[in-house]
Amino acid sequence: PPVAALSAILIAVGFILPHAGQYLHDRWRIRLAHRELRPLYRLMREVHGEGVPFALRATPELRLIRRETFIRDVLLPLARHIDAGLGSRSYDAALALGHPPERARALAAAVCV
Repeated sequence: PPVAALSAILIAVGFILPHAGQYLHDRWRIRLAHRELRPLYRLMREVHGEGVPFALRATPELRLIRRETFIRDVLLPLARHIDAGLGSRSYDAALALGHPPERARALAAAVCV
């Protein structure tokens, strides 16, 4: 019986641990994305004049969605002023400087804005 009890505990831990790890990883990824958007959010809040209202009981997923939506809504009026040719030229220049494609795309978008 003691060995059976120990094996039952090990089986339960082996079943629960991967699920808990995945849940914690997803939470960490959401909080990291929320934190990485903070400088752009602050800049957009200065331009727009107001930010997303604080909701005390909002989940991290909802906070991330609200922050992303706010940034997109503030950038929407700028869409007609963005030069696509400048974006493609800056993307090519970033690739020529040795940046990876994802970073080059981000730099090109920043130049366009």
